[in-house]
Amino acid sequence: MTTSDLCQSIARLLAPSPASGDISGDAEAALDSLLETREAIADRLWAIWEGTDEDPLLVAISEACARRSQADRELRLLLAFGREFVRPRPYELAVLAEAGGLSASGAKTAYKREHVTEVASILERSPLPRRDGRAQRPSVLTSAAPQAALQAATGRAVYLYQQIAAELREQIRSGALPAGSRVPTVRQLMASYGVAMATARHGLQELIDEQLIYTVHGLGTFVGPCAAPGGEPR
Repeated sequence: MTTSDLCQSIARLLAPSPASGDISGDAEAALDSLLETREAIADRLWAIWEGTDEDPLLVAISEACARRSQADRELRLLLAFGREFVRPRPYELAVLAEAGGLSASGAKTAYKREHVTEVASILERSPLPRRDGRAQRPSVLTSAAPQAALQAATGRAVYLYQQIAAELREQIRSGALPAGSRVPTVRQLMASYGVAMATARHGLQELIDEQLIYTVHGLGTFVGPCAAPGGEPR
């Protein structure tokens, strides 16, 4: 199978044709939109392969895992919000469990104190008082706490890909990564930061967009000549 065929097949899996009964309104317009979506997915995967020589299927799987992780985080935050923040009374556990496709016990244990902390930081308000009349206090986070929870506790919305980009950017600005030097690969960043492929690639893409680094197909990613140590890009 050629790389082009692989990209096209993945695009069809990610944007499948709807069942005939699910199409409402202008069927022709819906088909055009579907084909455009598939073309966009295939083109993006092809561009990644051309730019980094990464296998499109592995890229798609990694991105699906990242979406699943994000959806899981959102579910936990929403459950924490429904149980700990909705006034005057929280949502019933059984109602939240049914909406989330969970058992009552599963919904009860799905979120942790760190998720309550994150919701409190995002909404800038405290959770509901406990039955003993005291407000629930977000847990004290240590340096070993998850990165997302630690960032929530400090009130800064910083994602892992932004952390990767910031640290590489600082190395470029300081001259630790001089112009023409090779930038760590996606797999090296995955190992160093313990992140998914999509997260590592997103971090590099930030710097590519800033024209601090560039990719040569088959050779790797390098610091560009426009990166001026100790200052802004020239």
